[in-house]
Amino acid sequence: MPLQPLQLCSLPDVRVVGNVEIHPSAAIASGAVLLTGSQGRVVIGPGVCIGMGVILNAIAGTICIEEGASLGPGVLVVGSCAIGANSCIGGLTTIYERNIPAMAVIPAGTVLGDCGRPVDLAAPDPMPLAADLLNGESEADFWEDEPTPELQTPEPSAPEPAVVALNLPDDPPSPPPSERLTASKMRINQLLVTLFPYDQRFQERIQENGHQNEPKPEDSSP
Repeated sequence: MPLQPLQLCSLPDVRVVGNVEIHPSAAIASGAVLLTGSQGRVVIGPGVCIGMGVILNAIAGTICIEEGASLGPGVLVVGSCAIGANSCIGGLTTIYERNIPAMAVIPAGTVLGDCGRPVDLAAPDPMPLAADLLNGESEADFWEDEPTPELQTPEPSAPEPAVVALNLPDDPPSPPPSERLTASKMRINQLLVTLFPYDQRFQERIQENGHQNEPKPEDSSP
């Protein structure tokens, strides 16, 4: 598979984080990242050439780039390792905790070191059954130890009280409409007299209504 073309780095500076020692004669291109952990260290020797976008990540231990070594662009170095003097590492190479001898030439795009983790491909042991977890007791014995819930009979509810019909007396008969109208007129007249005791019109009106409400005597037969 052909390597992907390198892209120009947009970061013009070199980032240095942690315990990093750089010799004054070393040349480091833009976009390089030199990073160490709490127990890591990076040492750049004299005359070392580090290309654009190289990442040196010393998680633990020391990454030592010896005198005259050259790292191409995009090289990734992780973990504790040593790159020998005057060696040439091609671009886009990954080195994971692997020492490079002096005067070595590594082709571009090479992956060095075991960066994976061991995996046991053997079939895993079957998970223990529930009966094994219960000190050898079988499933049937386990369920037999459980008490059988007893059926509870519903308690008889109290009888509802009977509704007793009360024989109440009937309402008194209402007076005829003529008597109710007369009583209403009398109350209105009393109210007008109370509100306007010196008004002659109301006094006359009350007297006229009083004469009208008086029962007329029936003609006596001779």
